Amino acid sequence: MSIEVVIYPERGSREDYEKILLDLGYVQVDSHFLFAASPKLRHYRWFDEENYESINGVEANIVPNQSPDDEITDNTKFYIHTRTRISSSYFDLRKQDETIRQLRRAYGGRFHNDHAGKNRYINPSVDPRDSSGRGIYITYARIIAKIDTLMEVLPKPIFAPMEEAEAHIREIFESSDPSRVIYNVLPAFCVAALESFFSDVFVILLRFDPKATVKMESKNKKLEFSEVLPIIHGRVSLEDVVANWYSFQNLAQMDRAYREWFDISLFDALNTRKKVANRVQPLHQHYQQLIDRRHNFIHRFGFDTSLDMTTTLELLKLVSLIMRSFIDYIEKNKKIQIFNPDYDWPY
Repeated sequence: MSIEVVIYPERGSREDYEKILLDLGYVQVDSHFLFAASPKLRHYRWFDEENYESINGVEANIVPNQSPDDEITDNTKFYIHTRTRISSSYFDLRKQDETIRQLRRAYGGRFHNDHAGKNRYINPSVDPRDSSGRGIYITYARIIAKIDTLMEVLPKPIFAPMEEAEAHIREIFESSDPSRVIYNVLPAFCVAALESFFSDVFVILLRFDPKATVKMESKNKKLEFSEVLPIIHGRVSLEDVVANWYSFQNLAQMDRAYREWFDISLFDALNTRKKVANRVQPLHQHYQQLIDRRHNFIHRFGFDTSLDMTTTLELLKLVSLIMRSFIDYIEKNKKIQIFNPDYDWPY
């Protein structure tokens, strides 16, 4: 559940409270779903994007005091409402505590934590993961959330099953089900999800791996103006440019990229044998067949009329299997902690 902490200062003005929030790195935003729109309200958000410290960030609102209660002194014209969401990181929770401490140190007052009680800070347990571990987990969790959502809304077959019909009749009937058009689109979604995962993880490792940094500094490669200008203007990083040298829809190129920069064998990482769509084989072979499905659909508008709902669900689960297998390999061989049960969703 989310954690809401509200502080009722004994003194100070709205501008005073705003200055503390801005000094702490908050930025003003337009609105907040918990409060009706009003020109008297001010909404703020803190989110760290540099080192993957935030998952959802911290929300803060300076709210006019219109209904005094026992918590609010006569001098209080505004109170400050802060909130972190259920999947917030250790750093999000720590920033929420820091925000309340700074406001209380400067302007006194009481506060209420809806999770721990009156004048009780959150005091979150420390997350031992480093920047690369947190970044890889956030990348993984973002994709898993999309897959879970898609699996919930995946349409069921429209035609009722013909259990008593002969096999060839049943096959003709089921293959003409309109839902199979949608099923044929989803392998492209799966490949896009994995392309995003492997390219993002590549960039994260490149940014935080000391050995990879040394390799970048010694790399003798000319950059085009089209690559340099976005770096100068802050639109992309050097790590993004390096990632663009490789195709993350091609297993051989992906393996070359990870071998060249991190001594990671993609094929070794995905060598675990799993049963998917009635085939038991290494994950990298399942992955290649998924890429082939995507290629056939995108470039030839090819439809596999045998692709039913059961197989489609297995292909979506395959994305998770591939990511987990690769993460397990990194945790074991690169000694990077990626999962932390204190802060991770139970995927």
